[in-house]
Amino acid sequence: MTRTARTLAVALLGLTLTLGSAVAATAAPTTADTGVSASGTPRHEYLGGVDLKAFCQKLGFADVTNEDPHTVWTWYCVKDGGGLEDINMYAACQWQYNKQWAKPDYWDEQNEFSWYCYLD
Repeated sequence: MTRTARTLAVALLGLTLTLGSAVAATAAPTTADTGVSASGTPRHEYLGGVDLKAFCQKLGFADVTNEDPHTVWTWYCVKDGGGLEDINMYAACQWQYNKQWAKPDYWDEQNEFSWYCYLD
């Protein structure tokens, strides 16, 4: 990869991390088996779902939970004392698939089990 391409890739990652779900939420819907947008153009490489329980336990938490109103935004790692900690979905995808550029997205905001990971 050329130096210019690497610089551009790092800049785009920073922009994506800064904009986060605002970018993902405006993207065309995809299907899990094809990674193709509704318009038929390739969008990204689908990696698979996210094992949030394994990720939380890897970080030393006791468990994982999804609180009311049970959406993609209400997942938390559970501390030994019962407290809750937000989950960094970018870190969860990167850890699970051992890919530095893995990113999270979801199929349906109202379905707490719709998180998945992908590569651009």
